[in-house]
Amino acid sequence: GACLFALVAARGRLRLPERRDLPILISVGVLQIALFLGLIHFSLQYVDAGRSAILAYTTPLWITPIAVVLLNEPMTTGRLAGLGLGLGG
Repeated sequence: GACLFALVAARGRLRLPERRDLPILISVGVLQIALFLGLIHFSLQYVDAGRSAILAYTTPLWITPIAVVLLNEPMTTGRLAGLGLGLGG
């Protein structure tokens, strides 16, 4: 995050989000950060840490087929490259 912040600032494109973007930012923050971490901490009571990490961080493996099948998202070269980078990381 700090590297991206520095890169955007260096390019002169750093700005505060507009008021209309705040609901999206809040929902992403709550759902993808707070809820995700809360569920991980809750699940650690019932699942080993290693298994929990594997389940949590293999999201691209199961989200990509869901997006293609249920949302009719086309698999472009860029998206395949992003999937490969995500899985490689």
